[in-house]
Order: sequence, then C-alpha cells, then structure tokens
Amino acid sequence: DEEMLLTVLNKIVTRAGYDVETTRSTVEALRIIQQDVEQKIDLIISDIVMPGMNGVELISKIREIRSDILVLFVSGNIGNVKINPNDLLLMKPFGSSTLIAAIQRLQSNHSMQQSPTTTQTTQFITEGFNSTC
Repeated sequence: DEEMLLTVLNKIVTRAGYDVETTRSTVEALRIIQQDVEQKIDLIISDIVMPGMNGVELISKIREIRSDILVLFVSGNIGNVKINPNDLLLMKPFGSSTLIAAIQRLQSNHSMQQSPTTTQTTQFITEGFNSTC
C-alpha cells in the first residue's frame, strides 16, 4: 500500500503490542507466508485495491497455504470485489483506536469460532462485515 500508510499502520499496531512484519508487494507477502512454517503470522491487514493482484486475490492465494489466517481489509474503495464473511472491512479514513478494535474483534471472533457456538459467531461476523468496526 502507500508507503506513508504502511508506516503509520506499522507504528499503531506495534504500539498496541503486536509483532508486525510489513511488505510492499503481494509477491513478497506470499513469499513470507510460504516461509512461515511455524505459523507465527495469524493476521493479515491488506488493502483491496493494489497494483497487480487485488487484496482479495492475494488473500485467496494465501488461504491456499493457510486457511486459518485472519484478515482485516482496509480500503477507501472496494469496487466490485466480494469479501469472505469471516473477514472484516475497515473503510479509510479511520483512527488508531478503530484499527486496534477491529484487530481485537477478529481475534475474539476467531476464538468464539473455536467454541460450540460457531453458528452465532459466523452470524455476528457477517453482521459486522459492512460496518467500519
């Protein structure tokens, strides 16, 4: 994504206590996931509109490798793409507290999916999909 946004997102997420690895291309992101044999990466933040392949295409390729990966899309324009109902979409512009809340929500939803209430969790994620968290 844009260099400045990438830097700002990195700082916000790092300050919230998360380990962050940034990439500047979809090819690099795929390479990092392929090399993440210990599966330390559990969440990806991606724009939707990017040069080359779009964010949805990128996540589709990543999920061929890691189907359990959590995804937060951040975008100012989603176009005609369809997003997995388990993913969250955060429309630009947004504040740092909104970003961190969206990450925590994804993690919480994922934890709830591991419990016997999966149907309720999926519905909750779907209902939250169109909001900006």
